[in-house]
Amino acid sequence: MKFFRYILFSSFICCLSSGHLRVLADTVQPIATKDRSFAIYSIPHLQNWSVTNQVDKTQTRLMQISIPWTAQLQLSNRTGMVLTQSNAISKFNLDKLDDQGKSGLILQGMGDIRLKIRHQLFDNLMLIAGTNFPAGKTGVDPEADEDEVLKHLFDDTLDFQTGRLGEGWAFDIGTAYARQLAGITFGIGANYLYKNMYLRQLLNDPTRKVNYNPGTDISFTSGFSAGSVLQFRSDFTYIIHTRQTIHGTGVFDTEKNYFEQGPDLLIDGGIAYKRQRLKLDLFGQLLDREASSRPDASKSNRLEIVDGNQNNRRIYALRITYQTGGRSTISATVEDKLLEDQNQERVASILSYYLDSHFQLASPIGLTLGLKISNGKMDEGQTRLSGYGCYAALTTGF
Repeated sequence: MKFFRYILFSSFICCLSSGHLRVLADTVQPIATKDRSFAIYSIPHLQNWSVTNQVDKTQTRLMQISIPWTAQLQLSNRTGMVLTQSNAISKFNLDKLDDQGKSGLILQGMGDIRLKIRHQLFDNLMLIAGTNFPAGKTGVDPEADEDEVLKHLFDDTLDFQTGRLGEGWAFDIGTAYARQLAGITFGIGANYLYKNMYLRQLLNDPTRKVNYNPGTDISFTSGFSAGSVLQFRSDFTYIIHTRQTIHGTGVFDTEKNYFEQGPDLLIDGGIAYKRQRLKLDLFGQLLDREASSRPDASKSNRLEIVDGNQNNRRIYALRITYQTGGRSTISATVEDKLLEDQNQERVASILSYYLDSHFQLASPIGLTLGLKISNGKMDEGQTRLSGYGCYAALTTGF
């Protein structure tokens, strides 16, 4: 039986989760037509961050409970579909270090519904199409200060599981091709993501709304993988963004340029050593964002709609995975993440430790558990970060 391996970058239908760039890497193995499998599962996440400013002696505490769900259906031996949706409760506290326990601000709601369909034309060629249904929460209550919570969810330093809830209608279409030569699998892919205009509140004035056009994304990906016991892989993704526009704020009625985001280059690679039940992974990721521009950046009354901080990112990680028996695994990971601005000035550095496990209790029921502990610093060491995250879920399929 042949394997079709492809690596395709996409911002995945209107910016999944916190809007960060994500690489989708899937291995598709054709199955018999009669095995039309169905699986539905949810993996709730709890994330908690404490951000301590040592200059003004304040502590910001952020907590989020995210409950995403996913439904997967194999329609045939070549066609499958995935339906996803996320709900979240986020809480924000800002305290003086000597006066803890004040009431917090809360933002909760459901996210959009996203559908993705994959069809394998040949053993080495696949088509992918998806759409985003705008069913999630798009407005915030300024009297409840929900906008203050929303601003912190955008922060790519903290990597919240659900950074955005509702956005506009969108669709994407892409293709991926893979071919094996001399034991090396090469792959290329392209993706077009269209995002429709929708009504959006201003972050700096939630009582005002604008018609916001988030623009279109076009991405190209290439990569390779090789080896069995000693495995090598590398992926390169280039993303082009069209300009974002707004109109209808009550001040002007014509469409105006809001944000011109520069192209992004994402490089992902790693080396893995696999021996019987043990696997050792050493991998890294580099995200380089070219300069972006704001036409109203110099104005005192500029409009704030999205987080315009375009940070570069470097990640290095080491993971050890052990297969305890059957399909049960346990893994430990150490990750070092560094964020820099466009001037190569350090924005934040975070060191994280992960412990993940999956236990196959009985076919088709599995138990998934995970824990993450992080420590870091921002603002040239003046701000300290500490946080933890965990998840647990039962998964099943038919």
